[in-house]
Amino acid sequence: MGAGGITVFVIFGVLNLFGAMFVCVGALFAMVATVGAKQGPLGGAQAWLVYGVPWAAFAVAWLPYALWVRRSVRGRVAAALPLFEDGTLVDGTIVSVDEQRTAKSRTISYQVTFAHEGKEMSCGTTFYPGFSENLLREGATAPVLYLPGHPMAATFAIDGAMRIVSIRGA
Repeated sequence: MGAGGITVFVIFGVLNLFGAMFVCVGALFAMVATVGAKQGPLGGAQAWLVYGVPWAAFAVAWLPYALWVRRSVRGRVAAALPLFEDGTLVDGTIVSVDEQRTAKSRTISYQVTFAHEGKEMSCGTTFYPGFSENLLREGATAPVLYLPGHPMAATFAIDGAMRIVSIRGA
């Protein structure tokens, strides 16, 4: 999963955190309103209600997020599994390298073309450079894990990291 996928999980997690806190505070107010007519220290059962129900509501509020994450990850793994079980490594050639700088970061994008059974295809990806970005140049070879008919491929950059990419021209 790329950085974009992780960002979606983090954004939805933060939103769910605020929603879970809202549910927790609502449950706390409901318990205080229900039990709070009595002044003074709370008894054992009343204390469990006032303190336990909001925590239980907080935990239950995370259940939809946890199920969504599980379904999302399982779906992505299931979609990629045939590629890794039945795919073959083919030689690809890096045809373009583009470096982009911003005030805070630097990224490198590259396009890889490869041929399988006489059909020319290309895929591209972006990554944050490491120690070996000077080895990433046009004309260099980059292995591509390819499965005919599958919409995705895996390309291995010079740094050895694998990136899942979409195929164009298939």
